[in-house]
Amino acid sequence: MKVSIIVPTYNGGSTLKKCVTSLSAQTYTDIEIIIVNDGSTDNTATLATSLAHGDDRIQVITQENGGVSAARNTGIKVATGDILMFVDGDDYVDPDYCRLAVENMTTYESDICIMGYLREEGAAIEKHLLAHPAGLMAKDEVMVKASDLDMGNFVGCKAFRAHLFEHVQFLEGKNYEDIRIFYQLVELAAKISYRPVTTYHYVQHPNSIVTTLSKRNIRDSLEAAAVQYEYFARNYPQAAQAAHEYLLVVAVRYCLYMDHDDLYDQAQRYLRELPIPAGLKKKYRWPMILFKRLPFTWGLVRWAVQRLQPAK
Repeated sequence: MKVSIIVPTYNGGSTLKKCVTSLSAQTYTDIEIIIVNDGSTDNTATLATSLAHGDDRIQVITQENGGVSAARNTGIKVATGDILMFVDGDDYVDPDYCRLAVENMTTYESDICIMGYLREEGAAIEKHLLAHPAGLMAKDEVMVKASDLDMGNFVGCKAFRAHLFEHVQFLEGKNYEDIRIFYQLVELAAKISYRPVTTYHYVQHPNSIVTTLSKRNIRDSLEAAAVQYEYFARNYPQAAQAAHEYLLVVAVRYCLYMDHDDLYDQAQRYLRELPIPAGLKKKYRWPMILFKRLPFTWGLVRWAVQRLQPAK
């Protein structure tokens, strides 16, 4: 089975070489590497071309900047593999990344293979693995685990049969797009398997999307979390219960930083109606308690937060 590895990159001049070199070194050789240069303004285009020189498995596509979703959709359109895997241009993988996924999918005849990953931030490394043996996972179990940090619903560290993307695509123009698409892919899959290995290195940068406090990110994260939660509430109640912690966290953030609008009202409804999860971090628990019990104090907190750490 041929594997298509899609690599979206934007201004990846400092990280792309490490990423692509790790892909070129895969022990599973029936691969193609599709680098989608998403309108970079640095040396990414030149670097990508030089990395592709002498390796006919690497294809470089340059397009106007449209965001990571648009770049992934472009890669999917030109992919010729039976299996699709995604590696962001600032991440990298171990040599057995593809081989272990393909073996797992072949053994269990699965449409999706989920693996663990290593989260790297500077010198700090966190290992994320599910407490689950190698083998098949029930669909409702995967939905419950979708918001679990140890699995995550980002598409790195996973492999997908290409036919799944005949029915869905990444939503362009939005961040946190993985949250919106992962549960749809799980729903379409006939079988889902797990392999407890950490072959994907998720590198957390200071200026990455998930660490940047901006109004766009605050809005996109709540929209994505709400869409996922409402789907779970209709179809997978246990998954909705598991997902509501993240939903409340982004709802608090929205109500702290954003202006009053329809989405603000939706965030308020979640904060009023959903219980505060046990074990939630104090920095999220206290704002939720203030919102529920002391609305006047909440207003003061909102005023202070917006002045001490304003969203961009």
